[in-house]
Amino acid sequence: QYEMLPRAGKDADFIAQLNAQGARGYRFNFIAFLKSGEAKAFYVKDKAQTPKFTYWIVDRPADASAFLAQLKDNASRGRAFFIDNYASGTDRVTGPGSSEPVQKVIYSASAQCQGVLCGDLYAFSIMSIY
Repeated sequence: QYEMLPRAGKDADFIAQLNAQGARGYRFNFIAFLKSGEAKAFYVKDKAQTPKFTYWIVDRPADASAFLAQLKDNASRGRAFFIDNYASGTDRVTGPGSSEPVQKVIYSASAQCQGVLCGDLYAFSIMSIY
């Protein structure tokens, strides 16, 4: 089963959306950018089980050693790496001549879940430059 919702702009709104959908058993999959320019959050659910998903959005570390430390810290808390280099919607870096999206990392955890939806689905860090 699939759902597409308008992508919430600020991190606080997006994490609330992620966790509300996760409580309903929907796993976040990706952001779809429609021809209209609208961004939609795409979710998937395995109706054969009743999983729960929880998400955390954290700042992207500045270098590889800090990223590794962050990965280890989150793993020790039962959180799986989900997406690296996630541009956080309307949250922007402020400064002279800067209006870049703030780069973030999303971690997730699943409960009452078995199969492909439950583990680490993505490894976008391989596309990242540290």
